[in-house]
Amino acid sequence: MGDGRDGRRLSRWLAVVTARLSGGGHAREPAAGWDMPGAVSARREPPSDTAAARAPRPLPPPLHLAYLGDAVWELHVRTRLIQASGEKLSDIHRRAVDQVRATAQAGRLRRIEAELTEEEREIVRRGRNASPQGPRSAGASEYRWSTGLECLLGYLYWSGQVERLEELLERLSGQE
Repeated sequence: MGDGRDGRRLSRWLAVVTARLSGGGHAREPAAGWDMPGAVSARREPPSDTAAARAPRPLPPPLHLAYLGDAVWELHVRTRLIQASGEKLSDIHRRAVDQVRATAQAGRLRRIEAELTEEEREIVRRGRNASPQGPRSAGASEYRWSTGLECLLGYLYWSGQVERLEELLERLSGQE
């Protein structure tokens, strides 16, 4: 699907957003193709070399990580679908909804669970245990598993593990 530019573009975007959120270093200009007319570059001063500046951000609650992970997965799916097809937008949207549905996410996570590190499995477990009752379109088990996947993606994004995030996104996308 695509020629690899979609993954590089997404990784550059993730790196820029992560750098801006963490306050680390200068916020870079958007990569080519991400320029927006009238956009103003926001430069930040480099962080001071204190223990507080080097300390990692505290980890948000599992449902907050799942909220972030949902956005990361949705953006990834939409990017891949748009770059891979010349279909009508309504068809692309239908295919995207099929992939971000709780039952689809739960199945994808179950297929790659054995490849996760112990730390990643713990994050998934925390997300599954924090999951409230989901929509009627999915059973409680599927909804909990999908929340676990979203929590993992949100955790990798939040903690700046962009390479691992990209690796898992590609692995999850290859299960179509």
